[in-house]
Amino acid sequence: DLGEDLFRFDIEVLGPSGEPVRGGQLAWRRVGADTALDVVSFDGLAPIGKTGRARFLTTSSTIDAVALVPGARTELFEELYLDSSVDLGPGITIELAVAGELPDQGEWSLRVVLTPEELEPKIELSRQGFDGPRTRIFAELDAATGKVLIPVARGGRYGITWTAQPARRRRFDTLKLPEGEIIDVPTSPGVHRVESTFPIDAFMRKVPRRR
Repeated sequence: DLGEDLFRFDIEVLGPSGEPVRGGQLAWRRVGADTALDVVSFDGLAPIGKTGRARFLTTSSTIDAVALVPGARTELFEELYLDSSVDLGPGITIELAVAGELPDQGEWSLRVVLTPEELEPKIELSRQGFDGPRTRIFAELDAATGKVLIPVARGGRYGITWTAQPARRRRFDTLKLPEGEIIDVPTSPGVHRVESTFPIDAFMRKVPRRR
């Protein structure tokens, strides 16, 4: 509605260390928006830039917001004004440990891919037709230990798939392993150990065809 006044927001987002965050997203809604009891609906999603600031325009001078920053606490900040600052505490980190057999660590570099499926708290960006953020998360596995620490913005259910790349080849040659699983991540802050099984059978079926 071009007849309404526009307000320019400039929100500073500080991470668990107290320093401005270097990425993420800020989901925001105008104060007074109708929401269901189990789902928080938002008007828009603003990127958090490299300076730790989210900038956007809206027709309200007061907003509610949730910062989606991997490894930082997720909570609803209510009644923020144009140049507010939000301070995020420690959030959720997955200590992913692989059970079972892995490919030779000297021959292969392994990457785990997490895809959000059902996250908590639920966030619905319904006013602009958004389904909500479903950004995939990539992390390199320490093949010597079979573990990796992965900071995430929210707990819930994540799908896991894997890729494997020859460690000593210069050309790009990646094996994508479609077989995966679903893991449950607690919603409370802290480091949570989660086990996953590497699809070694699918890996062995693909290797002979690529040599």
